[in-house]
Amino acid sequence: MKTYVTERTRRLTLMNTLMDQENLDALIFTSSAVQTDEVAIKYLTNTALLARRAFAFMQKDEMPWFVLGTQDEYTNAKKTSWIPDDHILLGNPVEKTVQMMATLGSGKRIGIYEPDNLPVAVYNELFKGTAELVDITLPMTILRAPKSPFEIDLIRQTSLLAIHSMDHVLEHMRAGVTERELIGGAEGYLIANGAQELLVMCASEGPHAFIHRPQNTKINDDSVFIYSCEFSGEGGYWTQLARAIFLKQDCAPEIYALYEVAKAAIRHGADLLKPGSRVCDVNNAIIGYIEGQGYKAGHWAGHAMGADLGDGIPITSESPIEIKENMVFTLHPNIVSKDDGIFYGDTYLVTKTGPVNLTSAYNNSPYLGDMLQELKSHRRQIGRDK
Repeated sequence: MKTYVTERTRRLTLMNTLMDQENLDALIFTSSAVQTDEVAIKYLTNTALLARRAFAFMQKDEMPWFVLGTQDEYTNAKKTSWIPDDHILLGNPVEKTVQMMATLGSGKRIGIYEPDNLPVAVYNELFKGTAELVDITLPMTILRAPKSPFEIDLIRQTSLLAIHSMDHVLEHMRAGVTERELIGGAEGYLIANGAQELLVMCASEGPHAFIHRPQNTKINDDSVFIYSCEFSGEGGYWTQLARAIFLKQDCAPEIYALYEVAKAAIRHGADLLKPGSRVCDVNNAIIGYIEGQGYKAGHWAGHAMGADLGDGIPITSESPIEIKENMVFTLHPNIVSKDDGIFYGDTYLVTKTGPVNLTSAYNNSPYLGDMLQELKSHRRQIGRDK
């Protein structure tokens, strides 16, 4: 409990700093339970929403109010949030938030996170008052990007679980099994071990650069199977591991060449995951290497990781955001050739001395036999360590 109180205090202090920086009188946070739209409420309250939109309202140097619209969301918040019970309210979240805004008086500046993502009706209700609503999305994203020890520990735990899910896939990989059987088994394993939200995808047929939800497609004895394990762990923090599994030695030589390019491109990008670099520098290193080898990059080179999928920072050529110690990034270029492609990736922690690969496993060889041997060696090592 002490750890939660310490982390809550740290985050509320950051929010007060944000209000000072932007000359604000209060902050409004609202989220739904949809991936990439949940970070505001989760970050401030430590609660992952079940289904409905919720609001939080915070004045300078005061405890936030957490407003939920249904009994099940309210009950869940009472169990999981670090906001005190007397500041967790049940009612119409929009109406109550508008009422709180009115208590500040006219002419106040109120920060709001991701206003462009609001439903039109909600947007109109919030913006029709006398307060000046200020978009705080970018400054808040930058402020919370460096992770605390509490957050880093959660991401480490989630990343270890991602590796163990890869163990599970390898143990069940064989000709004749379907994508749905492999991914369904992996998702069951993840949920049984505390995973919350899942975005586990794959590709067993070309183009292997573009992963998708599992289909009823059977794996052949010479298939290349792309496994992408992206999910949030028990504490609500995300990670991603993506691997290519070649079922037969020396099969698919063109895809193997792409695999080597992907690993080299990630190394080029990871070299720039250090304090003082910019996000666009990482993107340009990865994409530049891929294009220099005569291939195309399918889409972005990766994104940050944290309390939400992508954590608000895509790795693109347009992003000037400065990289700082304790930020977390997933590098996952997808590379496209004339006839096929590949998707591959790892999640890294930025430190003073360089990047730390949090999902470092099964990077030495893409062949199923070699990966199974690595799995056996790892388990023997665990046995010796006990």
